[in-house]
Amino acid sequence: MAPPALDDYRAVSERRFGSGQPAWAATRRPRVTLITVALNAYRTLEQTILSIQSQTFADLEHVVVDGGSDDGTIGLLRSMLRPEDYWISEPDLGISDAFNKGIALAAGDLIQFVNADDWLSPNQVEVAVRGLDATGADFVFGDVIFYRGRPDFRYVGERNYARSIRRRMPALNHATALVRRDAFERVGLFDLRYRCAMDYDWFLRLHLAGGRGVYLPDLVGHMNHDGVSNAA
Repeated sequence: MAPPALDDYRAVSERRFGSGQPAWAATRRPRVTLITVALNAYRTLEQTILSIQSQTFADLEHVVVDGGSDDGTIGLLRSMLRPEDYWISEPDLGISDAFNKGIALAAGDLIQFVNADDWLSPNQVEVAVRGLDATGADFVFGDVIFYRGRPDFRYVGERNYARSIRRRMPALNHATALVRRDAFERVGLFDLRYRCAMDYDWFLRLHLAGGRGVYLPDLVGHMNHDGVSNAA
């Protein structure tokens, strides 16, 4: 079964942009869209939102795909998101489906996922955009610092990931990856069959299609060490 394509999420996209026009025609087109998927994330989501709103790179929007929270998350979104941001709250078919909805709702040319347990370094988007512009790569990625209340360890990105990606998931650190939108148009979206390995499957498909990523050592993201993949 082939993974879904953007066309499969046309109905989601049309909720924001209307029908019969490109995704950016009905709204200001920012350079970057940051996507957060969340479910009952009130405890951690404020830090995520603040880290996005304090970026040194200003040409961005924040899209939040909430799975139907009932813990105060919705009130937080209403009070904190800016007019240029966008959010929905509804049941989904899992994390891959929520990721795909976020891509369908994105107006930016460049896309990054910043989940509700994650937050950005103040200059993270600026460093990533500069790296993409300089290298012409399909995506850039960096290091992640994991936390258990305080910094626990730094997971260093794998510069030569292409040597091992056919055998295992290298350290591409999805939480730091800024990706060109057209990469999703070329190889499709996230496969709904996967609960935790959807990022590996997607990066492998991009690699097999000739896509290229570049490691940036100055690109650093942050993550609490209790997300879905860590608890699985």
